[in-house]
Amino acid sequence: MTLKFLSTLAFCCALFTTVFSQTSIYEVQTGNPLRKTILDVVRKPTAAELGQPIEFIVNGIYAKGNWAFVYGQLQQPGGKALDHSKFADKAYAEQSKAELFDNNFQALLVKKKGKWTIAERALGCTDVCWLEWADRKDVPQEIFPHNMEEKE
Repeated sequence: MTLKFLSTLAFCCALFTTVFSQTSIYEVQTGNPLRKTILDVVRKPTAAELGQPIEFIVNGIYAKGNWAFVYGQLQQPGGKALDHSKFADKAYAEQSKAELFDNNFQALLVKKKGKWTIAERALGCTDVCWLEWADRKDVPQEIFPHNMEEKE
């Protein structure tokens, strides 16, 4: 009887967590496996375009349903500054030469068929690159920083 009760309780907790995470916004904290998944999805193309291994200083990761938004700063592993001379992407290299590349990133991700993919991504913005993404009708507004006060 106790084992059946515990099994039922565990199932209900898992179900509640799944339903809650799909309908409510939540911050994806350090230690949450989703955090690593999201950052790994963003890391691969970012490192390729910048021509060097990168590490993220995360300002925030927010998710709701099948959508997530992440933003922060870019650096090399160990806290070293990015080497702008290694940028593989010519547009980023030109922005850097013109001193128009800040070491930041923003990404909007969507989960389709159980897999997270990048819907939008921006690097080195000197302004708020994600504002247009927030205008998309299919994306929950609460995941963007301009709605932070609504989350508290």
